[in-house]
Amino acid sequence: MSKICNKCKVDKPLTEYYKRKKGVRHICKACQKIEAEIYIVKPKTILKKVCTKCGINKDINEFFTQLNRADGHRSNCKACSKMARHKSYEKHKESETKKAKLWQKNNPEKVKVSHRKSNQKRQADGYFLEWSRENKDKVNATRAKYRAAKLKRTPKWVNLEAIKQFYRKCPKNMQVDHIIPLQGITVSGFHVLTNLQYLTKTENCRKSNKY
Repeated sequence: MSKICNKCKVDKPLTEYYKRKKGVRHICKACQKIEAEIYIVKPKTILKKVCTKCGINKDINEFFTQLNRADGHRSNCKACSKMARHKSYEKHKESETKKAKLWQKNNPEKVKVSHRKSNQKRQADGYFLEWSRENKDKVNATRAKYRAAKLKRTPKWVNLEAIKQFYRKCPKNMQVDHIIPLQGITVSGFHVLTNLQYLTKTENCRKSNKY
């Protein structure tokens, strides 16, 4: 399948056109990029700007960038833009949720990468440490639940001394993990030596309670 571009008049395959809701655009990708470059103007150097929504004179960093505008920034400030987006989401919450779930289902690898980057950023910013300090009750409840699960999943015949030795010999920057989680989603393992392994913190967080 091919189509003649309305701009350059060249017959090109449909893969050379950006998609629309119905079919593809009337001009090819190459011509559209050229048009975009023509409309992009060099931003003026300004320090402050009045938001057209709230009418407040704010620092230019309080506005999202938009290269095709004279000053290189949107007319609404970040706070107003976020508020408008939130209202739109609340108005179309059901359809937005369905779209998000469908995208996550069709792009599992991208979701994993996104979660990984988000967790790494939070870890670098000290988010988890700060959250733990501010939510000690939740942290203690989770730890108590884990200890209870460990007791229930520890058989009477287990060699506790061997398990203690395994924990003591844990290499630096590594963590002891249960191969089959004690609180698994579909299956739960025992707190025994053969169910233990060493993992890095990143690998352990990524594995979570899955098997």
